[in-house]
Amino acid sequence: MKKILLIAAACVVSMAAMSQAAFVLNNTGSTQAFRSIDSAIAYAQSGDTLYLPGGTYNSNTIIINKKLTIFGAGHYPDSTIATGRTVLNCSMVFIDGASLSVLQGVYLAGNINMGSNATNSNVNGIIISRCNFNDITFSFNGAAVSLASNLLIRENVIRNDLTLNNAKDNLIENNIIDGRINAANGSNTFVNNVVFGRAGASGYSINSVFSCVFENNIFCNTASYGLLGNSTANTFRNNVFLFPNQLGGGDVSEQNLFSVPDPFVNKNLTIFSYTQNFHLTPSSVAATAGKGGTACGIYGGVRPYKESAVPLNPHIRAANIAANTDNTGQIQVQVTVAAQQQ
Repeated sequence: MKKILLIAAACVVSMAAMSQAAFVLNNTGSTQAFRSIDSAIAYAQSGDTLYLPGGTYNSNTIIINKKLTIFGAGHYPDSTIATGRTVLNCSMVFIDGASLSVLQGVYLAGNINMGSNATNSNVNGIIISRCNFNDITFSFNGAAVSLASNLLIRENVIRNDLTLNNAKDNLIENNIIDGRINAANGSNTFVNNVVFGRAGASGYSINSVFSCVFENNIFCNTASYGLLGNSTANTFRNNVFLFPNQLGGGDVSEQNLFSVPDPFVNKNLTIFSYTQNFHLTPSSVAATAGKGGTACGIYGGVRPYKESAVPLNPHIRAANIAANTDNTGQIQVQVTVAAQQQ
């Protein structure tokens, strides 16, 4: 833990002394700073942890081909005042060798893919959490069948679509999904998400999805063609829909609520923004409509959405860095760091 705290403090100093720095904690406990995210990832060995301070990092597509744990400073403006958000201006691809990797606390301008071609998406156990990104596709494109399995996608803001490409045994929980859910076939579970459904967009909100489980979610809108397209044999249990029943005759429907008024404290019903508040109003039926009388949406379930999606690494709440060194060449730095329990 002391090593991690030192790295967090070093990140603050780096903002004053050297821009575009990423920090690597390797298996022996030593650290090294890099000017680019690409060089940091190239240097890292399988099993290493990368700490990315706040700032904007430009890259071409980042390819992860080894087991890495990558922590950013977070992406919510209100929780990154001291450090700035960690922004990656690129897309990211996980390929063979990247199994059991973790990505947390970054804003990704582009997309996330599993695999860069038709054969190298054989990854499992990857955790992507508390990030903000565009599309996530479980293969190298929207058509190829994915070899990925046992992925955990949780507490993210997904600005566009989630396409599973028939990947198996994945858990999608407590996310804010602006777009649609596509191409899921069996053994996938969607729990406590808020799904916008891309109101007005061409297509269906849930398309080509078979034999999956949807539980404790809140569905806000439908795409232009409606909720379900080419989808059947799914189980919908304890969900809240803000529109009339559009489930198909081939689906299992248990204790769902339909045409529910907007249950949120403050939310635009068409697209995500950081000013929204996805807590449920106390009077909303969604507050007890989940399985066992629990809450639907991102703040319910086994692992509720963490406020402002603060990452697991020690969080810098405040940083005061002197503008100049003193007469001995020392610079005064005051850092307030809060340990994170989850």
